[in-house]
Amino acid sequence: MTPRALNTLLLAACLALTLGIQLDWLIGVQLQGYIAVGNATTKFSTATMLQFIAVGLLSEISGKRRTAHVRLLGALVSAFALTFLLGFGTSGMVLLRAPSPATSAMCLLLGLTLILRNEGDRTSTGAALTGGVALLISFSGLFAWLTEPQLVPQLGPFSTMGIVTVVIGMVLGSIVLINDPGIPVGALLRHAGAAGQLFRRSMLAFFVLVVALGTYMRVHPGSDSNALLTYVFVALAIAVGAGFTGVVLLVQHLSRAEHASAVAVTAREASDAFADRVLSAVPNAILVVNEDGLIARANSHPGKLFHTSAANLVHMTVDELLPTESRTDHRQLRNEYNLRPTAREMGKGRLLRAQRLDGTTFPVEVGLNPLAAGTNKFTVVSIIDLTERIATELQLRAHADALERSNTELERFAFVASHDLKEPLRAVEGFSVMLRDECSAELGDRGNKWVVQIVDGAQRMRNLIDDLLLLSRVRTQELRFQPVDMNKLVHRVLEDFAQQLRQQHAALTVQNLPSVTGDAGMLQRLIGNLVSNALKYRSDQQPRISISCCCANDYWQFDVADNGMGIDEKFFQTIFEVFKRLHGRGKIEGTGMGLSICQSIVERHGGRIWVTSVAGIGSTFHFTLPTTASTISVKINEQDQP
Repeated sequence: MTPRALNTLLLAACLALTLGIQLDWLIGVQLQGYIAVGNATTKFSTATMLQFIAVGLLSEISGKRRTAHVRLLGALVSAFALTFLLGFGTSGMVLLRAPSPATSAMCLLLGLTLILRNEGDRTSTGAALTGGVALLISFSGLFAWLTEPQLVPQLGPFSTMGIVTVVIGMVLGSIVLINDPGIPVGALLRHAGAAGQLFRRSMLAFFVLVVALGTYMRVHPGSDSNALLTYVFVALAIAVGAGFTGVVLLVQHLSRAEHASAVAVTAREASDAFADRVLSAVPNAILVVNEDGLIARANSHPGKLFHTSAANLVHMTVDELLPTESRTDHRQLRNEYNLRPTAREMGKGRLLRAQRLDGTTFPVEVGLNPLAAGTNKFTVVSIIDLTERIATELQLRAHADALERSNTELERFAFVASHDLKEPLRAVEGFSVMLRDECSAELGDRGNKWVVQIVDGAQRMRNLIDDLLLLSRVRTQELRFQPVDMNKLVHRVLEDFAQQLRQQHAALTVQNLPSVTGDAGMLQRLIGNLVSNALKYRSDQQPRISISCCCANDYWQFDVADNGMGIDEKFFQTIFEVFKRLHGRGKIEGTGMGLSICQSIVERHGGRIWVTSVAGIGSTFHFTLPTTASTISVKINEQDQP
């Protein structure tokens, strides 16, 4: 049977008993006289008050707790009991016949208990006290009923309590105490801790002592010492009752303390579990080491590094994870670190190695972070295996060396192309010109045409070799960075194109330009190529060229715009590729490498180049240059990676 079912059954029995008493008084049978001592019977008013208390407790236990109704019942009982206690009852009317003072006091306390139990947790102790005193009064009445009848008058007010009142009072008082919301009776009786053990022993001892005392006095009637024993036993009963009430309060305290301790343990376990999850979520191997070098905690990653489980690492010394030859020095370094703990990288500038439990070693990067937990000091050690990183760096270094060798070979090829290849071309071109000039009559029209084609092909080949050589130098030669006044640089470029500009009646607009950091020669080549394209790919209209600049974040954006032929959008990327031309050689001369050279110059300066254009309307070439030398350095380093 569950505690709730047991309490409900006891309260139902109390209700039935009080209803029987009320009926007994109404019909005048007086069945209580057969079991009551003398005239000590339960009055109609007493039964009514006990009935209200039982209904209130039953409402609580049923789970349909109606605080306002229960408090109202408690207030009614307290008011009636206080009225009777102050002597406002009557002996004439059955319904208002006053109970004994002890009974009135017990009902008053139980009524107050109903009120206090529904006032919230703050009044729980007050409810326990009023309920405990009420239970003490009922136990005193039980003791008075158990003692020798002729000695009962010496027990004072308790001798006038009816046995039914006593029994119901004991039941209600017990339910009030041990059915406290903080200590349910079932949980308390089955409690395995100190609170449950103390409650069970105290309850058993109290009942045994009261029954034993009363039984002794009934078995030895007429003893001269009974009068004295009565007062002694009454005092003992009161003391035991008070002690029982104190035990209940102590049990409440112990139970709550145990609950608080359990909650604290649960919270600590939850905190530890959360900390373990956080450590496991960190991608690096983490060790928590105390000042003596003992590993107090580790996530799962160190186990993978050292080929063991994280549990095996705990309580090992961190020295055991180092190569044997490094352990002595490490102990001294650890002691020095404990004197001045700071967050830093361990062994910065040196290649550190760790040792697995099988004796193999591997390169690591170690980070140290001090951690204080109360008076204890720890160090959080973060370990990163550098094996793959070092292998990647070696591979990158090998690629860089290979790239450097390739660049060197390319420079050699450019040297050969500029000297060895151009020499036979000059010979072919020279003899072809001599043949055209001195043997023109003998060759005829057909021969002269072939000679012209030979000279033209040799010149194109020479131009192509020159542009290849220039592209190679742009991509490989060392840049000489210095402050460059773009206004003066553009002025020099326009002087180079002065004759073409006059011949084509070109209109030129140049805004005020900033100074940048770069290689002046290459930047002049860049502007020259863009101006040359604007003149070369002109439309039927008068050429209009504008050069402007604006600041965009950390870059200067230069714009070279024209009103030439324009470019179809599908060729915006193609025109920057080597040897890519949109027009045949018969229409416009060129090698198809000018924009490739421009792109290489801009990228080596840490910027980028692109075009916006509308076919038939014109084109605008945009390129960016960093505003600071530091940005240039970063961009160049990124481009140098293979």
